[in-house]
Amino acid sequence: ATEKMIQKTESEPRLGGSSGRRFILWGEQTSQVYEEIDIHCTMHDGKPLFAAKRDGKWFAVWGDLESQKYDYVRSPSVYGGKLLFKATHKGKWFVVLGDQEGEVYDSVSSLSVHDGKLLFAAKRRKTFVVWGKQTSRRYDEVYCCSIHEGKPLFIAESNEKRYVVWGKYESDVYNSCSKLKSNEDGFTFIANKNGQYYEVIVKTK
Repeated sequence: ATEKMIQKTESEPRLGGSSGRRFILWGEQTSQVYEEIDIHCTMHDGKPLFAAKRDGKWFAVWGDLESQKYDYVRSPSVYGGKLLFKATHKGKWFVVLGDQEGEVYDSVSSLSVHDGKLLFAAKRRKTFVVWGKQTSRRYDEVYCCSIHEGKPLFIAESNEKRYVVWGKYESDVYNSCSKLKSNEDGFTFIANKNGQYYEVIVKTK
């Protein structure tokens, strides 16, 4: 085996300061000072992207751009030059794009953008997939949301069993499913049935 040390470049963001006074450093630049900063900080178009807290409220930050403030903010990204993130207020979650707040849910996960439409898993007692204006049927839980050939692809859980859903297709039911991957010919995943593990290959062409 060959080992090679990974060097951080000067442009990568670093967390500075101490408790109650946090800031981000990148290259020779420094951000404003905040009460708290989420450790998941990235760079987008040469500017740091992160969630920060000031006056007891959280918001998304991208360079000099700051979002509105909420009880909590997670998973900030940038889409179309606007901040995109999950936020919570009074115990309810929703997706925010720019200054537009989406519908309210018990929880939101797996937020991304596919074909210009927001894709995420949302929960209102039961969990379902939202892609633009489309919604799937309800499940106990949903994992690993993506889009394959224009249809949502994900792992669903019902009655403590898991299976893969793609549009109207539903796989066999397993004790567990994981490592769902899309490819040019279809998709694959690892399934556990009664203690035995299988690679399941589904061809969609």
